[in-house]
Amino acid sequence: MEFLGQLIIYIIMACALLGCWGAIRDENSGIGKEFMTAFHQLGIIFIPFAGMLASMPYIQKFVMWLCGGLFEAIGADIAVAGALIMAPDMGGYQITKELASSPETWVLALFVSYCTGPIISYSIPLGFSLIDKRDRKYFGLGIMAGILSIPFAVISMLALLKWTDTPVRGIISNISPSDIHLAYSWAQIWINMVPIVIFCIVLAFLLRFFMNAMVKGFLVFGRALEITIKVILVISIVEYFTGVFSTLIPSWAFQPIIADAKDQFRALENAGYLALMLSGAYPMIYLIDKYFGRALRNLGGKCGFTTEGSIGLFATCAEQIAMFGIVRKMPPADKVKVIAFSVCASWLFGAHISITANFQPNLLAILLAGKVVGGIVAVIFSLWLAVPMAKKLEAMDRKTGVIGENEYR
Repeated sequence: MEFLGQLIIYIIMACALLGCWGAIRDENSGIGKEFMTAFHQLGIIFIPFAGMLASMPYIQKFVMWLCGGLFEAIGADIAVAGALIMAPDMGGYQITKELASSPETWVLALFVSYCTGPIISYSIPLGFSLIDKRDRKYFGLGIMAGILSIPFAVISMLALLKWTDTPVRGIISNISPSDIHLAYSWAQIWINMVPIVIFCIVLAFLLRFFMNAMVKGFLVFGRALEITIKVILVISIVEYFTGVFSTLIPSWAFQPIIADAKDQFRALENAGYLALMLSGAYPMIYLIDKYFGRALRNLGGKCGFTTEGSIGLFATCAEQIAMFGIVRKMPPADKVKVIAFSVCASWLFGAHISITANFQPNLLAILLAGKVVGGIVAVIFSLWLAVPMAKKLEAMDRKTGVIGENEYR
């Protein structure tokens, strides 16, 4: 697994070189544009990084207060609680490290963060705001099926990690050696899976039976989170240059957002490293689409997806928001299947591969395999649980004129 992880990094770096050459020739189109896009997105990446990482001491205390007693009673590690609500590239990587009682539970919580973290803070609020109102019911069904697949994705990652005995880095660093061998027991894994399974079932249940209330709640939550992050960012900037808040408020606990003597990997550095890796990841996605896109879409067709659905599958592996943009063109069954697949498999070749390559390169192959397993299981769940309901809803929409008579046909 270490070799595969390093091989993926070298492939990404080779694509970065090709992207740079393309940008020298023409930075406004083709592979050159993809290379430059990574750096143009640095600011967009930095804003949530800064807000969440600056708030880490308060988030840590809140998670301990809210979930500490319950997780202690179950016997699960509190790091899993932080992972359930925070994506790895929005502070999940750091909070799981702070809360974990051992390297084993840190990595376990990291795997959880890759699958569940983006749902609350990104996928649901953004998806409901971008997708057409008529498609929200299909979105909810897809998310429900995808959420139910999360335990399978996490278990597959842990089983592969346990089987291969892949060493990991014991600290948050992009240069330290991967010299920690994890000693998982199946009892430890199953105990920590209990809150994950409960969380997924409850969330799926709420989406299935209280969808409208969940839509409103997540939209409000997403907007509140966006405002809070921006306010914390500007406060942190003022504090960095003036020190006024820590002077006036003795109990000030927000962390710096730029490296200092205490920590060389603050928000700015984390965002920067992610952008650097994306400078190779985006050109890699471009090349995959250019040379293998047709074959991948044909494969999707053989698996029961329309052309639009196949494009959506590939798009979400790079960036979930790209998939949201074409949901309208998919027939309802494909909407549900692709959205379900996206819960675990999104950012397969984008942000998630970049942050892993920076900080835990040996886990790259394991992460990719687990996300694909989760995506496949999600599609199976959707065929069983969600697609039959989607077809009934489609029939109703056609009857009422919400879907055109010849639309999708």
